[in-house]
Amino acid sequence: MIQVTADGLRTVSGPSPDGHRAGRGCHYGAVVIEIWLNPACSKCRTAEGELRAAGVDYTVRRYLDEPPTVAEIEDVLTRLGLEPWDIARTADASKLGITLPIKDAAHRDRWLDLMVAHPKLIQRPILTASDGTTVVGRDPESLARVIAADDM
Repeated sequence: MIQVTADGLRTVSGPSPDGHRAGRGCHYGAVVIEIWLNPACSKCRTAEGELRAAGVDYTVRRYLDEPPTVAEIEDVLTRLGLEPWDIARTADASKLGITLPIKDAAHRDRWLDLMVAHPKLIQRPILTASDGTTVVGRDPESLARVIAADDM
């Protein structure tokens, strides 16, 4: 993960001294916004620019390099109040040669497994503020909501 402070200082983090990764929105004790992004995505670059412009500290997770676990995706879905297929890039599935399951509870675990195995299926960027507010930051309103939540 990459920690970015409001003044632009960037540090790269690995496992904590006890071997565990920092949890969502935390960097070994410091609470910040966490953004799951793909640097090649224009919406992700826009979201990161908005975080910098707002002067907030944030942690970058390049989720294609460091895919989330099923538990992490479940946590995001709970915070968003959505199902896996709601945050899936379904149009990209065919490009990846993936046949998506039916969008129902019986196939939910299969959706989660596919997202872990193929993180390109996950919509981006996903941002979580220190208070737990989570958004898919593809529009200015969502970005403003997560930045405002972090200011509280």
